[in-house]
Amino acid sequence: MFIHLFRIVKLGFTNFIRNGSLSIAAILMTTLTLLVVTTFMIINYAVKTTANAVQEKIDMKAYFLDNVPEEDIRDLEFKIKSKFDVASVSYISKQDALDRWQTRSINQRTKDLITQENNPLPRTLEIRSADPKVLNEITQIMQSKTYQGKIYRISYPENQTIIEKMSKIANFVELSGLILGIIFAAVSAIVIFNTIRLTIFSRKEEIEIMELVGASGSFVRLPFIVEALLYGILAVFLTIIITFSGLKLVQSAAILNLDFVWLDIKSQIYSNFWQIILAQIFIGIVISIASSWLSVKKYLK
Repeated sequence: MFIHLFRIVKLGFTNFIRNGSLSIAAILMTTLTLLVVTTFMIINYAVKTTANAVQEKIDMKAYFLDNVPEEDIRDLEFKIKSKFDVASVSYISKQDALDRWQTRSINQRTKDLITQENNPLPRTLEIRSADPKVLNEITQIMQSKTYQGKIYRISYPENQTIIEKMSKIANFVELSGLILGIIFAAVSAIVIFNTIRLTIFSRKEEIEIMELVGASGSFVRLPFIVEALLYGILAVFLTIIITFSGLKLVQSAAILNLDFVWLDIKSQIYSNFWQIILAQIFIGIVISIASSWLSVKKYLK
């Protein structure tokens, strides 16, 4: 049994080496497919992680007109605290707003434009919640007739637009990755299919002799499956090296361009190391075995 299996594997290796440039082409095409799929997985993860990080950091601010009694603002603060599951609700008085203004990193001349006697800064309620549904419900209350003429601006709808745009980008990246992955997978399958087909044609006489001397069907067919499996395994190996070697560049680019959120792609990818590896192995092996099996079935009767 083991000797029979060893001979099949040996023949598969022999076919692989004999094909030379065809084997290299099949490996490179499969590697390209896996790289496309993996790259889009990482991009999609980065966009979604960024969107989630932005959403977690977003707070909601309601700006009140100067003629609104402080009691009305405090009543709304109490209502939000008691009715909704929020992380915090903070009332920022005009004095608090002035103190914040004075601590900003701007030149002193600009700071001096706003003083205790001349303070146009509005009173605000700052609300924090990780649940966007809660913030949406609070926004609806603040936009109701009860608070018309009291609140002149609510920041959350503007922030929500940013989150929605990022979600749309993530969905687009996911769909694009899927489509390109399918296209490249089909091209890889065709390359491997034709490589096995050419191998079968080039060894036609040898195969006929093997059949005449009583070689079993599996002994004749399985070496071609082993050959294709080697394409998939080597492609996965190359993809792993390229992917994790390029992570440093990806991480640097993410920090440079997405510095408004903490985004450690490298550590997160490493934490999902086995999921990524298993996905690559699955795709590489499925493409290789499926295409070789179809080729063997069609050209080896």
